[in-house]
Amino acid sequence: MKRKLLFIPVLLLIAFSFYTCCKAGLGGKATLTVSVYSDSKNPIKGAVVYIKYGQSKPPANINSFDNKITAPANGNTVSFTNLGCGTYYLFATGYDSVLASPISGGSPLTITHSARAKTTTTNIYITP
Repeated sequence: MKRKLLFIPVLLLIAFSFYTCCKAGLGGKATLTVSVYSDSKNPIKGAVVYIKYGQSKPPANINSFDNKITAPANGNTVSFTNLGCGTYYLFATGYDSVLASPISGGSPLTITHSARAKTTTTNIYITP
């Protein structure tokens, strides 16, 4: 009898942990929209935005990112779709026409459990 009473709470705990678990990467319903600017707030048109799933620090090299999207030549915004909640590292490269210089930079971002089926919008400010 005691085993049956213990079994039910353990089963509920396991089910709850699967329900609330966040796993960064593809397979979710979240969208991440990223706009790229220089640190002087100039839009960086045609920027390339890289994403690394499940990581808050940049990977060892540019080829280790999980995906990349290039913004249109006349725009500075890209969207990653079908993401799960969790932590991501974003990195962007581009050319600042005002400074006449290539620029790059990155930062971590977390899609929360409550935003797992929503669009999260963020800006990346990159420097020479």
